[in-house]
Amino acid sequence: MNVKTIGFIGTGVLASSMIHGIKGSPELSRTRVAVSPRNADRASELASRYENVAVARSNQEVLDTSDWVVISVIPPVAESVVRELRFSSDHTVISVLATKRLSAVRSWISPAVRLFRMVPMPFISLRTGPITLYPSDDGVKEFFSHLGHVIVMDEECQVELTNAITSVTNATYTIIKTVAEWGEENGLPQGKSLDYTISYFEAMLSQISGNLSDRLPRLVEERTSGGMNDIVMKLIASHGGFDLWADGLDAAIKKCRADYCGGE
Repeated sequence: MNVKTIGFIGTGVLASSMIHGIKGSPELSRTRVAVSPRNADRASELASRYENVAVARSNQEVLDTSDWVVISVIPPVAESVVRELRFSSDHTVISVLATKRLSAVRSWISPAVRLFRMVPMPFISLRTGPITLYPSDDGVKEFFSHLGHVIVMDEECQVELTNAITSVTNATYTIIKTVAEWGEENGLPQGKSLDYTISYFEAMLSQISGNLSDRLPRLVEERTSGGMNDIVMKLIASHGGFDLWADGLDAAIKKCRADYCGGE
């Protein structure tokens, strides 16, 4: 893992989350960070909060002072922003652009050749959650393994599928919110209902985390016929509730692929 300075082109929510994660990691906290001046308020807040975080005077200065460069601008302006920059053949470039394939990005960053695709999520700030990486690289994987669970994809098309999976975020939060609000409406104090519901969902996921994922099929079927779990399961299934999740993912991947086709 040979990186002294990591630079960010773009200082949006995702870039900020990555920087918070880096600076919160005991292993990575000494890494120097160069941030784009594009979002001045957010960039200055990061620089004032953390040591070894500097706001560059320009995007080009980010490149000139960094070993690794993370491209994290909004996709519609990505090409125009990145093509203006002069990359070095020594740069390692990491694209977190949701709708741009490596084949497109590669043409923008010549003569740099070390290019990777990554899908982090904002909870990288807490150094948790999945981080999609393509292609495989030991150094990049080692660095980001301190910020979450790095999953290396065999083909870039698999990255599209992980992008689509992230589209269930708001729906999942809404389930938790709905359950907690039901508790409140039926007599639980607001704080206690939410506290219990969040803890309950955390505990359920812990049963299938890590090397316990093979438990999932058994846990899906593990319920008493006619019991409360059985009643809820059958009611939701009878209304197509579970099928709607797959339908939603189908719609998400369709949009994702349409954006890709329009982005190259």
